Amino acid sequence: SYAIHNKCVTVLKAMFNYCLEYEDDYPLDFNPAQNLKKLSSASRSRYLTQGEAQKLILELTNINHPVFTDLFLLALFTGARISNVKAMRWDEVIFDDQVWIVPAIKTKTNKTYCLPLSEQALAILKKRFDQRDLTSPFVFPSPTRSATGHVMGGDKIWKEAIIKAGLYSTNKDIRIRQHDLRRTFATWQALNGVDINTISKTLGHSDIKNTQIYAQINITQARKSIELAFEKLS
Repeated sequence: SYAIHNKCVTVLKAMFNYCLEYEDDYPLDFNPAQNLKKLSSASRSRYLTQGEAQKLILELTNINHPVFTDLFLLALFTGARISNVKAMRWDEVIFDDQVWIVPAIKTKTNKTYCLPLSEQALAILKKRFDQRDLTSPFVFPSPTRSATGHVMGGDKIWKEAIIKAGLYSTNKDIRIRQHDLRRTFATWQALNGVDINTISKTLGHSDIKNTQIYAQINITQARKSIELAFEKLS
């Protein structure tokens, strides 16, 4: 896959650079991996339509998994990365201000950001707070006490949900992935006229360029504008 290839390229370059810098006896005069190129993958634009989201929510609710039903729904309602939702702590949730403070250590930008919590997200969190494990600081604690302390995995439940919702496809470009919940969160804002700067802040981005890949075209509006442009020809 693209990811595995690119990771290997990064590791190889770093390894040989280390040998050149610190291993005087190592028989190298140059980095043999310096000309290796990373592969560029096609930009993914898949997101849930309103109808698809309703089907997925219904199936997740029907499955009623004690952890992953809430976790995947919270990912949709917050737009947060799945890894951040899994590692979410109660001391990061400020119910009075209705925000989730995502610490810098958990963000790609290395900056803390405040994520406003919608009514749907708050309802899930309040329910889990009332039923919380008092011995764990995590919203989704690991039932087996994993090394991280919080839950891991969830792929089996995700696959079950998208199959039952009719969203599974052998075509990987069409099949809904967990990260597409984040893209859906951003895209729906864009389709409802929210400006790119605001969307960027809700995603915790420091550069709007990173947000633009999530902001999809409103097909209906685009079609109307095209029809308007050519209406005099009809």
